[in-house]
Parts: sequence; C-alpha cells; structure tokens
Amino acid sequence: MSAVPADMNKKAIKVALIGEIYTLLEPFANANIERNLGKMGVEVDRSIMLSEWINDHLFKGLLKGMPSSERFKKVASPYLNYFVGGHGQETVGSAVWYHRQGFDGAIQVLPFTCMPEIVAQSILPKIAEDTGLPIMTLIMMSIPAKQG
Repeated sequence: MSAVPADMNKKAIKVALIGEIYTLLEPFANANIERNLGKMGVEVDRSIMLSEWINDHLFKGLLKGMPSSERFKKVASPYLNYFVGGHGQETVGSAVWYHRQGFDGAIQVLPFTCMPEIVAQSILPKIAEDTGLPIMTLIMMSIPAKQG
C-alpha cells in the first residue's frame, strides 16, 4: 500500500448513498455506484448495512452497540413523521442525518416504481433547500437478459 501514490492533503468529497435496501446493497442493481465513486476518490457511506437491518428487524435490537435505522427515523420527523412503507421514512431521515454529519452530498438510489422511495423523493428537494445538502436521485431499472 505504501507504493500507491496518495495526496494526504486533499480533502475527499463525502457522499452518502441513501434509499431502498436492495438497490443499495446489490452492486448489479446499482451499477456498482459505490465502487465507481470510490475509484473517483469519493468517500462513500451507505445508509443501510445488511447486519444493521438484520439486527433491527430479526433480532429486534438484541445486539447492542450497532447502528440502527432508528437514528434516521428520529430526525425525519419535521419532513415525514410516519411509516410510508419500505425505507421511505429512513431515506428522508438519512438525508437530514448525513447533512448533520457534515457530508457533501447524498445520492438516493431506488428501484423503478418503488412507492415508498417515490414519496421520499418528493420530500428530498425540501431537505436540500433547507440544509443546502445537494441530493441526487437515481432510479434503477434492471432489464432481464434475453433467453436463448
């Protein structure tokens, strides 16, 4: 690693990936966005980790000390204070949370026609206006391969 040239004085841009769980976790579904941003020198943080989701939903928070999606729900309140299905409320809250953490921007990644994320998408411009956090939305659509 020491042979790899690095500019230690250059501040990395910090971008949060927010949105629906599958499109955030599956590289094929999100066109390898995390890897591609990393190659450009962007520091990326994903709002959902599989271990966090398992602890929240299957273990009901049994594993202490792990991050929880509850932190996003708490700060979503001024914009969306109720469950709209899927990860919509967490997406809204994560945009606010990442702004408070000093991130430079956020990218919402969602599957085509996902209603909870469409609700979140309609709220994100207000959050961007209020906080100054640039937020981009990417709607992903997977096309099945042709069968021979």
